[in-house]
Amino acid sequence: IASTGVAGAAADKLRSLAPDHQARLRRRLVISVAAGASAADLEVMIMRADDHQYAAMASELAALDPSLRPVAKRLALTSAAVWSLSTLDSLQQEGLACRFAEPGLLADIVDLDDFIARAFATEKTFEILLRASVSFMEPDLVNYIQGLPFDLSRSCVKELRALDASTQREMAAALPTLDFRGIRDPSAYVRSLLGRATAAVEETKDFEETKDEPVAPMVSLSAWNAVVEAVTAVPCLAVAGEAEAILQGSLPVKAP
Repeated sequence: IASTGVAGAAADKLRSLAPDHQARLRRRLVISVAAGASAADLEVMIMRADDHQYAAMASELAALDPSLRPVAKRLALTSAAVWSLSTLDSLQQEGLACRFAEPGLLADIVDLDDFIARAFATEKTFEILLRASVSFMEPDLVNYIQGLPFDLSRSCVKELRALDASTQREMAAALPTLDFRGIRDPSAYVRSLLGRATAAVEETKDFEETKDEPVAPMVSLSAWNAVVEAVTAVPCLAVAGEAEAILQGSLPVKAP
């Protein structure tokens, strides 16, 4: 309550709930706060909450396909949302499990319960739940991000998601070669390397037109490993010198 600024009737209601209901509602609110919910958003959710709008219990999650259960638990989906999702066939639930697991896909949805309820109120339920209008992320890249011992920033995940499918697959193969030891900001590190590695793809034409001019060379995707090798050869990226020069483009890096 203190950290979010929730006040008035909503704060009173939250305090009055039974301990188990407080805990289950809090799990849902934490997810919403991470998505950018304001105090006003949280107060609306608290006031609307009834027995079906707390994070689902294990016995309720059991109604879902095994692939979707851990995802629904991590997202603190409500009892109502879980019941609705359980009405989908197994293949659809498996599809949602993969899609909902994608980093950043649902990061901008303040109220997942409302999102799911609205989807089931339309004829295109499954399409809306999949967020078909939002680009998909390659499974190998999803697995890599999920396996990291830290969370990449939203902006970093957004840049990775924006890559085309083939480039995402290249990134999924190249990123595991990175050594994050001593890196203070892993997301900034990945974004810097990503920017250097993709620059040539976006500027190939301009580079060809000015290739005789004394400009710092751009590193193509095929040169990713060369960039990584040069950068990680430096004890710590946080210090100035060769690593920073490589990332800033002032030091030439040749593709293998």
